Amino acid sequence: MKQSIKGMLKGKLILLAGVASLTVVIGLTLAPTSNANAASTYVTEVCHVFTAQNDWYEAGQQASKEYTVPGWSECDDINVRNIKNMDPAMSPSNPEKYCATFKVAMYPSDKTKPVYYSTPKHVCSKDPSSSSSTNGPVKVLATNVITGTKYRVLYQITNQNTPIAFQIVD
Repeated sequence: MKQSIKGMLKGKLILLAGVASLTVVIGLTLAPTSNANAASTYVTEVCHVFTAQNDWYEAGQQASKEYTVPGWSECDDINVRNIKNMDPAMSPSNPEKYCATFKVAMYPSDKTKPVYYSTPKHVCSKDPSSSSSTNGPVKVLATNVITGTKYRVLYQITNQNTPIAFQIVD
C-alpha cells in the first residue's frame, strides 16, 4: 500500500513538472523576440509619426519644438527614424550622413520639478529617400513615457545652418 501511494505521488509530481515546463515553453514562444519588430508594427498601426520641427539652437545642440505624447498613441517610447544630415558638403556615401546623437528632454507637469534628460544616444538610420513607404528603422531614445508627457528632442550639430532632418515616433 505504501508503494502504491508513493507511485501515485511520484506520478503527480512528474505531471506537475511537465505542465510547468510546457507553460514556460509556450510563454517563451509567444514572447516578442525583438523590440525592433514591435516598434515597426506600432509605427504603422497606432503610433504618432511626424517630421520634427526645430525650435532653438544653443551650444552645439539643436532642439525640436515642444511636443506632447498623444493620448491615442499606444507607443510608450519616444523614437526617431529617417535621420539625414542636411549639410550639402557631406557625401551621401558617408555613413554619418544618416546618424546623429540625440537625447530627450521631458518636462514634468509639476513645474517645481527639474526637467529630465535621457542619456545621449548616437543612432543611425537609412537614407530616407531610398527607403520604402514605411521607412525606418525606428530607434528608441526614451522608454516607458507616460501619455501627455511634454518633451523636446535635442541633437548635437556642428553647424546650425545645416540641421538634421528626422521623424519622431511617439
